[in-house]
Amino acid sequence: MLFALGGAELPERFLWTPLALWVALLVWSAVKLPRLSAPALGAVGVAVLALTHAPWNELTFALALTVGAVSLGASARAHVRPGPAILLASVPLMAWVVGYFLGPDHLAAEAGFRRELMAGQQQWLELFSRFSRLDAPTGDAKQALNELLKRVVDANVLLMPTPPLAQAPALMAWGYSLAAVAMEGGEHELRPLPAVSRMRLPDGAVWLLCLALFLLVVRRPALLRTGANLGALMAVAYFCQGISILAFMALALRVVWLTAAALLALALLLVFTPFSLFACVLGLADIWLDFRRLGSAPENVNS
Repeated sequence: MLFALGGAELPERFLWTPLALWVALLVWSAVKLPRLSAPALGAVGVAVLALTHAPWNELTFALALTVGAVSLGASARAHVRPGPAILLASVPLMAWVVGYFLGPDHLAAEAGFRRELMAGQQQWLELFSRFSRLDAPTGDAKQALNELLKRVVDANVLLMPTPPLAQAPALMAWGYSLAAVAMEGGEHELRPLPAVSRMRLPDGAVWLLCLALFLLVVRRPALLRTGANLGALMAVAYFCQGISILAFMALALRVVWLTAAALLALALLLVFTPFSLFACVLGLADIWLDFRRLGSAPENVNS
């Protein structure tokens, strides 16, 4: 869900699924093999990438991901609870994201991101025109459309680096889940992830949302980006809490797994539609309404 939400640009040669498999491999090797196997395997992987003359941003990204995955494997080997372990393992990747988008070369990164977003928007418009058989806009209509696209791109750039920051723990959790599936039923079985239906933010987190709104209202240039990113991060958090409530209700109503999978697929398709706003509002309203007190989900169902 977070990967659909983010739209963040990875270094060109990297894809989410192979990255999750790399994390899973390092976690598996940390638990199943001798203690230094995971760091050695990670070092070999980064060295091989370096031998391909990968750009500096790709190499540092791979290094941050590998350090986080090795840390996650060490935590799993020590039987640390998965939630804190995943958050800790996400720190190197989050540091890379902040450095890439806000570091000394952030203007170049921002310009590249802006170009890719604009090119993507243009491709979508061309596909829409082709399938809808509408003529491409010309004159004033074209100028107005380009201005609208520029505003959309500016808004996306302003929200950087929130999407990839939110995706970092999701990537680690995905890799951990793959490793857990691979080791299920074996001698070194991993501790399960917390049930999605039980995820709940502290009530005090709403004050971070209030702070973000205050920074946006002040509208000082130095504070605008901070407020926008903090607000977007809290929106993602409350979106996830809303999904958690829906999962809890599905369990409480004994919704079969096939129906739940279909609903999740629909949610992924509609993630940029009012569904995402509904999930955010539902997660925020849970602070006062506490929807989970209205029913009980089965404890023995892995959600």
